[in-house]
Amino acid sequence: MSDPLGPELDWAAPNSGDGPAPAAPAGGDGPIPVTAGKEPHNAPVKSTTSKRTRSLLEWGAVVLVALLAALGIRQWVFQPFWIPSGSMENTLDIGDRVLVNKLSYHLHPIHRGDVIVFSLPRSWNLGASVKDLIKRVIAVPGDTVYIHDCSVWVNDKKLNEPYTEGRCTEPATAVLDPTGSGRFTVPAKELFVMGDNRTGSSDSRFNGYVPESDVVGRAFVLIWPVGRWRWL
Repeated sequence: MSDPLGPELDWAAPNSGDGPAPAAPAGGDGPIPVTAGKEPHNAPVKSTTSKRTRSLLEWGAVVLVALLAALGIRQWVFQPFWIPSGSMENTLDIGDRVLVNKLSYHLHPIHRGDVIVFSLPRSWNLGASVKDLIKRVIAVPGDTVYIHDCSVWVNDKKLNEPYTEGRCTEPATAVLDPTGSGRFTVPAKELFVMGDNRTGSSDSRFNGYVPESDVVGRAFVLIWPVGRWRWL
């Protein structure tokens, strides 16, 4: 049987009684190793330490690459967000988790109806603890919005908004509508957003527009709880 740690050595074994004993060389006292084509019997045994070290280094590199890839994906591609309030009920409930596509708006413009996550705009005063918010895009730059009789018109077309589940849309405050006419036009590079819970959302009606540069990405799927998984 070959030795797993080194080269196999073939020895001429002592006579077992089944045949003539091997002759000893002149001046010798016993059998000699047969070494033709083999390494000498005193060759150093190869250690597995270097193999184990290489394996550890290889696995370490794999883990490091995986971690860097995960961090890169989180930073630049997809990121999960937790819903802390009821401003998007009943589309999103408190404690839900959504996945946000950060690359989406590098590939196409922001669309009306998109659910977006954005950093708290400087003009919004919601407290230092608030970092990110999630709302629905109602109007994009150049759109004219008119809120009247619990409903929303964009470019003179009444929106069909089943996600509000019939809640009345309260009009905008003087922050956004200083004339009180209920009609305003979204400036360039700004967005008008609202929560689907129209009676429980602190959104553009009360705080002003959202700069497009503050948008983190598009929330495109509800991932938790598992039983409520769906595309947004």
